[in-house]
Amino acid sequence: MKKSLTISLIAVFVLSLSSFVLAEDLAGKSSLGVDLSYFSCEGWDNDEWDQAGLMVEAKYRYFINENIALGGSVGYWSDTYEDNGFEATLTIIPILVNADYFFTLDNEKLKPYVGLGLGLFNSTVKLDWGTDSNDESISPFGFRLGGGVEYQVSPKISISGNLKYQILSLDFEENTPDPDEEGDANGLIVGAGVNLLF
Repeated sequence: MKKSLTISLIAVFVLSLSSFVLAEDLAGKSSLGVDLSYFSCEGWDNDEWDQAGLMVEAKYRYFINENIALGGSVGYWSDTYEDNGFEATLTIIPILVNADYFFTLDNEKLKPYVGLGLGLFNSTVKLDWGTDSNDESISPFGFRLGGGVEYQVSPKISISGNLKYQILSLDFEENTPDPDEEGDANGLIVGAGVNLLF
């Protein structure tokens, strides 16, 4: 089901990209940005471990026209649960390819957008019992859907707010908080950022 949904979303974006011609304002320009977000991960069924925290992300965009930008991003998120000498840490480093569609408004400084991100989520879980520890890393495929608004503070700088939903399954073979259950790193990402256009 997830694979079918992913393929459908990719097809929609490819068709959208092919339906526009180059515009003059942003076509050929790029932007670099940094986002600081709060990510709440569903994770494993553990009432005491909320698996939520801050995420930092660097992103690059290339505008192929006024409305459409393609690019990539790299992020970092980690959260730790401690209980009576036991410590479990889950770390996720997403490396994504992104596509964003910006809507045109009468107010040229305000740019709402929707986006899709696809890629590998380098994930590590580490379990520490004090006298012994184990860790395991995997790199599953996942994706994000979302949108946001950018506001042009100056010709070169914009600030943004965004809301995304991440869909990602983590199937660690040995080192999991619950060996009998596959963890889902699905969840909402609420963030804000700053971008430099060049």
